[in-house]
Amino acid sequence: MKPRGYLQLFILGDQDIPSLVEFKRAFLRGQLSVVCMFIGVFYASMDTLRNITINYPFQAGVFALGLITLILNRRRWFLAANFFFLTSLNLIIFAYCSSESFKTGSTTFFICACMTAFAMFNDRRYAIFFSLVSTAFFALSFWGSLQIVPYRDFSEEYIRVNFVYNFSCALISSILIIYFLISVNRQSESLILEQNQLLKKTNQELDQFVYSASHDLRAPLSTIRGLVQLYHISTDEKDREEIISKIRDRTEKMDDFISDILNYSRNSCSEVTYETIEILPLIRSGRKSLPYEACPSRYNHG
Repeated sequence: MKPRGYLQLFILGDQDIPSLVEFKRAFLRGQLSVVCMFIGVFYASMDTLRNITINYPFQAGVFALGLITLILNRRRWFLAANFFFLTSLNLIIFAYCSSESFKTGSTTFFICACMTAFAMFNDRRYAIFFSLVSTAFFALSFWGSLQIVPYRDFSEEYIRVNFVYNFSCALISSILIIYFLISVNRQSESLILEQNQLLKKTNQELDQFVYSASHDLRAPLSTIRGLVQLYHISTDEKDREEIISKIRDRTEKMDDFISDILNYSRNSCSEVTYETIEILPLIRSGRKSLPYEACPSRYNHG
């Protein structure tokens, strides 16, 4: 699938992605990367207005996380982008949570990290691993004493404002992830319905083929049966030779028909080609095989 529009081209580049699910997963990864870059710039701007500079390293790390993931995503290094994004995201969230008050609501980003793991990885083992990593980092930041950076103490007003920021960013990220999961589920349902319709159509075509093939096989057999009856009631040697010749002709045509069925079976998945056919020879061939089914009186009883 080829990216279209300015946003998709910015996030994914101009190279094709063969799978629709992988395309959506790459687009979600790119959107989350852009969200990270926006969060880094937005938080740094808000802190600058309040003359707070202690958070600049965190905000620079969030921006770098989004930028590097976006570059990996555009280069189609999807697995590397997943590992880098989730590993760095969990470390940055832990650094935030372990060095500030829980009232800021920064721990809600661990939920986003768990959801992202299940949305990004097709292999559920990786998804479960990173969700356990997020859970472990949350427990360590809440009950443990390990800190990557010294504890930062903020005013109650700053904590309340940051809670709104963190909640809003976590909500936007969660909406993107949930929308992706719902769209993938709908695509799976549509694919199942499409396959069911195709199966019904195939069964109908098979029924029609069986009916047509049985009719076309019965016709030469009926002719041969009629010729055999004529052979038994005929005493003229010349007539008998003619009957044997016609039986041989019917069996050859039957063998040709069976070969056509085998060729049809082998070529059913091949590309359809169109060619011109002559109808009159087919009609004459059909008429030629019919007279002996119901006309045994043509021959004398001797």
